[in-house]
Amino acid sequence: MLADKEAVYTFDAKWHLVAWGPTDGEIRWMSRLRSPGVWGPVRFGRYLAALSQEGHIAVLDPEREIKIWEGQVGGRYHQPPAIALDTRIGAVMATASNDAGLKLFRINEFYCR
Repeated sequence: MLADKEAVYTFDAKWHLVAWGPTDGEIRWMSRLRSPGVWGPVRFGRYLAALSQEGHIAVLDPEREIKIWEGQVGGRYHQPPAIALDTRIGAVMATASNDAGLKLFRINEFYCR
């Protein structure tokens, strides 16, 4: 789960990321992933990154309430990715798979704005 002043973001029992109103509990918007999500999304700047159990990664724009990119990193997961800014190489995302090991990905600078 992730919360901010605009919404509370959770995964349902299937494959949806759901944005709930923080005070009224109303569904604001939802987006479907390719497989069930792990824990909750991770914020990176103005975007959310959501990792699914089967290694699908989605980038969502909560301001526009849409998924803007989806791909696959491979592996099976039970925990969300870690995202950080490395001063030498830029933004990076690390994933720890149960069967494919630790993976490190460079994030396109478009998402760093």
